[in-house]
Formats: sequence, structure tokens, C-alpha cells
Amino acid sequence: MAGITNFWGWIVFAILVLGAVAFDVGLLRRSRDDTGPLSLRTAGFRSAGWIGLALIFGLGVTAVSGADAGLTYTTAYF
Repeated sequence: MAGITNFWGWIVFAILVLGAVAFDVGLLRRSRDDTGPLSLRTAGFRSAGWIGLALIFGLGVTAVSGADAGLTYTTAYF
């Protein structure tokens, strides 16, 4: 049973990552006319969003796999 749970965990993780990348590339893409770099403000907001998403994922790891796994994830992330 643990193997099946682990398998579905990886499937869900892959779907979340692919969805996040599609969101970033597709919906957050700037207009084709504006090819310059992002402003510092926009880059900061996007970075804060990704960091927040990673911290929420870490809370999920802690809830599902326990405090040791959550601490390991957070330590590796930082």
C-alpha cells in the first residue's frame, strides 16, 4: 500500500509542478510587444509568489509526512 501512495504522491506532485510552470509561462507571460526586462517590482512580486507557494508546499509535506520530513524540506529549500 505504501508503494501505491508514494506513486500517487509523485503523480500529484508532477501535475502541480506542470500546472505551476504552465501558469508562469502562459498566463504571466508579458505581451509580445514588450520584450524588455521585468521591472524590479514585478520580479519581486513574482518571486514572493513562488516562495510563498514553496512554503505552502512545505506545510503540506509536514502535514502528510510529519515534522521531520517538513524540516528536511524546509532546510533543503533554504
